[in-house]
Amino acid sequence: MSITQIVEEAHKPACTPYHMSNPTFSSVSPVYIAPTSNIKAACKIVGNAKSVLAVGGMGAIGYEMALNGAEKIDLFDINILQKMYAEIVKAGIINFDYDTFIKYFTLPYQQNMMPYEVMKNLLSPEMYLRLRDYLSWDTKIVYDYLYHSFSSVDLIASSVYRFEFDVSIGFLRKFASLYNKRSYYILQELLRNNPNLITYQTASLIDIPSLYTGGYDAIILDNILQYFRSLEGLDTVEKVDEFVKGKLNAMLNPGGTVEVNYGYELRTAALKRMLNIPYNKKNLVDNMSNLPPYMLSMASDALTEKEMQEGLNTNLILHGGYDYHFILGVEIEHKSDNVVLTYTRHK
Repeated sequence: MSITQIVEEAHKPACTPYHMSNPTFSSVSPVYIAPTSNIKAACKIVGNAKSVLAVGGMGAIGYEMALNGAEKIDLFDINILQKMYAEIVKAGIINFDYDTFIKYFTLPYQQNMMPYEVMKNLLSPEMYLRLRDYLSWDTKIVYDYLYHSFSSVDLIASSVYRFEFDVSIGFLRKFASLYNKRSYYILQELLRNNPNLITYQTASLIDIPSLYTGGYDAIILDNILQYFRSLEGLDTVEKVDEFVKGKLNAMLNPGGTVEVNYGYELRTAALKRMLNIPYNKKNLVDNMSNLPPYMLSMASDALTEKEMQEGLNTNLILHGGYDYHFILGVEIEHKSDNVVLTYTRHK
């Protein structure tokens, strides 16, 4: 895709108010401002990995693994805008002190109908101008256009960004080390000493076996495969199972692990139900709190039943060879668990 086409494609979501829906996986699609999963706990599962391939997002998995001691970190993402945004984040980490980074890339709190005074610094034009000289030519062309044509607050409210997820500093500190001051400065020093420690390439998941040479201790897919039915070439459980045990397995070093899928509250509950592990039914239907208790239970059973039948985690477990790890969930108001499904190369 040419730079002119990228600008044209970026213009469309910038003119469109954002509506929460399942994410689209395309070369120009809404950008995740911050991590949405428990990066700290998920990365601890493969904490001693020295070579890592991971979904890119805004870079949080790469940063967590760098702090865990990884020496080779390759990130990929199908979304060109996501890669460009991650480049801005990386430039911010290298060049801003901690308080300045937090000012521009997080919010002090988050709620519906945020006051302008609280929102004005998030991804502001001032931030962009301070980092512009450190960015690649392509990123400058696209973001020059966006910041020239739209206000930063309008961009955040548009389909350029997925803003329904929590970007408050209190939330992010719990789940990604990047947002803690001590870790931030350690990471900053790592990146200043070795700017190429983390690479980032635009690529789809199905194509990574042909783009990377392998030899990884860990491959971390976060929750990409939550939406496997919309991914070309991976739209059935059988295709995913074959892809993991065949192509991804071949990219691992002996003893290496693929974090196949990250499951949030509902998917964790469905797996627990299948494995006869207790879970909190009421939390799953908290937004239906006007229902009587017996209907809450019925609604929860219906949700988990559907996920057990159709979900990836529950069905991959039945194919054999997979392990599961329950971790602290990001649904902090529910005090829930999340789950990471893994596959390890044993030979």
